[in-house]
Order: sequence, then C-alpha cells, then structure tokens
Amino acid sequence: MAVSGLSLGTLRLWIARLARLLAAGRADIPEEASHGQPSTEDPKRAFAILNNLARGRAIVQGRRQLSEDDLPFVAEIVLSSMPARRGRLIRALALNDGVLTVREAQEALGVRSPETARNEMKDLDRTGLAEFDKEGEPAQLRVRPSWAWIASPEFVALVKNRGVCARSTSSAFDLAEHEQEEEIEGVVVPHTPQKVTSPRGTDPPDPYAVFDLPYEPNPTERG
Repeated sequence: MAVSGLSLGTLRLWIARLARLLAAGRADIPEEASHGQPSTEDPKRAFAILNNLARGRAIVQGRRQLSEDDLPFVAEIVLSSMPARRGRLIRALALNDGVLTVREAQEALGVRSPETARNEMKDLDRTGLAEFDKEGEPAQLRVRPSWAWIASPEFVALVKNRGVCARSTSSAFDLAEHEQEEEIEGVVVPHTPQKVTSPRGTDPPDPYAVFDLPYEPNPTERG
C-alpha cells in the first residue's frame, strides 16, 4: 500500500490552497469595473469537492490515505475548471517565477493580438490573484503577495506533472514539510510531523478539519 511522504497537515494545506485558487479563478467578473465587485464561490465548497476527488483517486490507486501523488491531479482539475485563459495565465505565472510580460502572456494564451493578451491580464487582475502593471516598461502581470505560493517550486511541480502519478513531486515538496502553520480563510493549519500512515483498516485524520467541515464518508466507506 502506498504511503504518503507528506504530513497530513501539509496535504490539507495544499488542498485548501487549491480550493481558494479554484474559487478565485472562477470568479464572475462584471464587464465594467463600475458594475460592482467580482462574485466568488465559497472556497469551503471547493475544498469539499477537491478533497473528495483526491480521496476517490487514492481509493482507485489502492490506498486508504492521501498522498502527494494525488495533488497534481487535483491541481489539474482546478486549472481546468476555471475559464481556460485564466487557467493558462496562472500556469504560465507559475512557470515564469510569478511574472509575465504581454509577449509572454500572448505565447501562453496562443493569441496574436497584444491587446487580447492585455485584456486577459486585466481580467486576472480583477480576480485578485495577480496585479497588472500596465504602465511599466514592459507592462507586467505579477502574482499578488497573498498568492505568492503560485510561483513556489511546490506548485510548479504540480502544474508540470499535470495530474500524472509520479514520485517526482516529493523532492519539491520537501520545503513544505518545514512550514509551521499557515492561516487559510481564517483557519490556522498547524504543522504536524506525523506522516499519513494510518494502521491498516483505519482512516487517517480527516482532511475536512482544515475548514471545520463535517465529515462526509465516500460512498465506498458507507456500511
């Protein structure tokens, strides 16, 4: 049976981060800024869905616990579940140290017009994920400080794997094991050195705890 190389706290942290990214990336942006603020989905709902998908994948893989190998799969779902051009820009930001020029955005989006790229960069700016400095030379789209993890080696490893089950994510995630705690949506996720190595026949600690969500067993776990 496969065993996770990350602590449960770190796995929960990354699923929660991805849930926040999904909620922000799917924000409904009014056509005009004067028409109001973007409306976003509840990241707790996104967390519940992503967590269940990760748990389901673990079961299919013959495991009774989550593993870092499940995270690229979840990350790919997140980037594929938002407007396509937003997902492409976020992936490109991750792969370019969190900064994109208009030219680089054009290449990432596969568009010929710089103006089309600029419009998509402005759109991502309005989600709150990145900031578009249109007055700079050159104009740049930069990940906002509160989303700096998008440019981290750990997230880069996730988007490069693109959902392929591979142990190559482990080395990039070694840094995450040193995190002590992080606050996500007002909930502090403490670091726990314990690995996700539950005894045979038992469930690991519940990942829902990061958002204080009620436990909902997978259909295969119901008696």
